[in-house]
Amino acid sequence: MKSIYILTAILVLAQLPVLSQQKELLHPVADTLYVQQDTIHKVVEVIKYEYEYYDPEPFELFVGAGVGISKATLKSDVFDKNTFQSAIPLVLKLKKGNFHLQTGLLYQNLSFKIPVTEIIETEIAHTTTQTVVVDTYYRYNDGDPIEVVVTKEIEITEYEIVQEEITANKKKNYSSIKIPVQLGYDILFNKFFVSADIGAGYNMFTSDAQKYLNEDFPEADHHFFTYELGVGAGYTLSKKFYLDCGINVSSKVHSDPYEYSSYNFSVRLFYKLF
Repeated sequence: MKSIYILTAILVLAQLPVLSQQKELLHPVADTLYVQQDTIHKVVEVIKYEYEYYDPEPFELFVGAGVGISKATLKSDVFDKNTFQSAIPLVLKLKKGNFHLQTGLLYQNLSFKIPVTEIIETEIAHTTTQTVVVDTYYRYNDGDPIEVVVTKEIEITEYEIVQEEITANKKKNYSSIKIPVQLGYDILFNKFFVSADIGAGYNMFTSDAQKYLNEDFPEADHHFFTYELGVGAGYTLSKKFYLDCGINVSSKVHSDPYEYSSYNFSVRLFYKLF
């Protein structure tokens, strides 16, 4: 055991010069320490980033109404009608940025010139002269009776009813309703803008028009779809109102049993709900 203590004491004594040197390094004398500092030039590349805050375009809802006029054509092998019609458009439009989706109701008044046959009755008088007996008596000549007949000329008028058929083109008014759904795009020029729309429409003739068309198309379905294409231009009046006008072209999807197409021009005023 003594040998272990002696060995440990020798190792400690051997480390004393080293510890004394570390103490001098940890506590150097000021006048014997020379420090040289190298100057390092750092090149820093500054990159400037510009951040733009993206504000998504809000949805805007508009309601509009106006007046219009259009030319409609109904055509088949046995039927060819052209008519100018008045129209009242009611529109609901949802906008986001430059795109918009619109629907509504278009009421159209159809005026057809159709052949109408009328029967005209004319009363014609026919007058004739007829001899009638007004009296009879006897007189005697030398005792013999002689019959004497008294006559008179009278006029007899007979009436004849003559019927005549007259066919003439007369204007009749009918109604139709269209519900269009169209997707469009607007190009803005300050307060002015131009737009284009494409979509489809659901059309329905009212009962009076259906009755008239059924004379030539008894099996026809008077509820039909049309292709819709429109172009227009407008002007922003204020934050809440804008005015637009445009042309819309409609064409019946199926041409059986008759073709239908229309060209509509309308002027509409819109109000922003939100």
